Amino acid sequence: ENLGFAEFYRYFTRECHREAIIVDLRCNGGGYASQLFLKQLQCQPLGWSVPRAGRDVPTLCPEMGTSGRLVVLVDENTCSDGECWAEGFKSLGLGKVVGVRTWGGVLSVGGADLELVDGSELSVPYQHYYVPGETGFALENRGVLPDVVVEWPPDATND
Repeated sequence: ENLGFAEFYRYFTRECHREAIIVDLRCNGGGYASQLFLKQLQCQPLGWSVPRAGRDVPTLCPEMGTSGRLVVLVDENTCSDGECWAEGFKSLGLGKVVGVRTWGGVLSVGGADLELVDGSELSVPYQHYYVPGETGFALENRGVLPDVVVEWPPDATND
């Protein structure tokens, strides 16, 4: 499935009004969306526009603000921008990260790929990810450490 920003907003406009939001980053292979999503999740209600009696219903301001009760799920298959998202979520204090340590492969590849004589391809890392403060460059090879560790049982399925 190719779900993009339009798909996110299509569903987020309904989901943001719930009492809490669980963001599932398990098996998230990355991309370049964490900045947009984190920006949106930081948006909390400032108030309500309340119309005169009988004219309309109150609306939240900003319209797509969350309750502030947020949880992110991660696993060992959460990598790249998924890890940036989870670490940013922790750094911003948006909520708890639940699951197991992420993959630790947050670096970018693809900017210097080489096609070899036998037709195979070599991907060369070309960019690190730096988080200001204590984390620094430590996401690479370490991953995001969850606040609450919850492991999948060996007999679990992906259903």
